[in-house]
Amino acid sequence: MVNVTRLIMRAAPLLNAPVAAIAANLPDAKTWWRNFVGEGGPVTLTLDDTERAGHAVAHRDADGRVNVRIRLTTRSTQSTW
Repeated sequence: MVNVTRLIMRAAPLLNAPVAAIAANLPDAKTWWRNFVGEGGPVTLTLDDTERAGHAVAHRDADGRVNVRIRLTTRSTQSTW
């Protein structure tokens, strides 16, 4: 697995729910999403300038598209990055 310390991309909160989603475009050319296959793993996102912790799980569909869903767990302080 790749140890990603910081990755910048767009994540879309889903209808004010405690879930965000990221589409992995050209997934065969990328490796970051593979850290979240199976049971997934912890992740921290910055949404609206606020760091949010969560648990991410990647799913590859029958057409090869990859989506990573993040269940947000807590609200934390303003981002320091």
